Amino acid sequence: MQTSSSLVIANKTKKPTASETELEKYAVENLNKHKKGIFRKPVSLAHMLSWTKEPIKKPMLMTRDKEVKREALESFKLIQCYMSDKKLKGFTRETSILELTTRGWKKPKLRDEIFIQLCKQTTDNRRDDSLMKGWEIIAVCLSIFPPTTRFYSYLEGYLYKHLDGNFDTRKVEVSRYASYSMRKLERVLQAGARKGNKKITTEEIELAKRSVFHPSMFGSMLDEVMELQKDRFPDSKIPWVVKTLSNEVIKLGGEKTEGIFRYLSLLLIIRLA
Repeated sequence: MQTSSSLVIANKTKKPTASETELEKYAVENLNKHKKGIFRKPVSLAHMLSWTKEPIKKPMLMTRDKEVKREALESFKLIQCYMSDKKLKGFTRETSILELTTRGWKKPKLRDEIFIQLCKQTTDNRRDDSLMKGWEIIAVCLSIFPPTTRFYSYLEGYLYKHLDGNFDTRKVEVSRYASYSMRKLERVLQAGARKGNKKITTEEIELAKRSVFHPSMFGSMLDEVMELQKDRFPDSKIPWVVKTLSNEVIKLGGEKTEGIFRYLSLLLIIRLA
């Protein structure tokens, strides 16, 4: 397993938009300076961006928003709870990730803080179960809400660095999580955060987790659907599910059956006439 406490981008065929220097500059300019020990010695940037079993005492990112400051510490505890790094009274793994994703969805100002905390807890993490759970949270969060445009390049660089398999362990296929998260990052930036006011459910989170290794065509964008079916239906120019459902409707005589929508449309035409 290759580990590094630096969020450096690896060389790959398709490079992300931000350079390594820009990412480091972002960290220097935006991270809170942490101190430790009785002499209050400054914590190095590399240490700040590496896994820890201890709770953080202030937000990772600088902010003047008192509510964000408070919720940042709570969010880190929720992350630690889900990753089994530390117990949190009143929460289980299932309820901790539900609470975390709900907060990130409802409070845009908290999103970058959540993502950088997840980058921290999945860097130099030697515990496979904890590492896997950390990457699960990244995948789930990106299925529900995006980072800000300012933080996008930083997160993109972090995901990109993990695509080549150098960070995979015997039990955790980190590159698979990174690849899935990269696709979700691109999509969520285009589509925006989850729409509507319906509460996030445990079932929705479980679906997002399963989709990393068992992707579903439902809820995916057209280009994702075509990518998923290219091996099974290489010559198909449209999603196979559209063709399959259409054929079933025809078999059942659907084109000859008066449906509710056609009936209402006919009434509307008569009334307009």
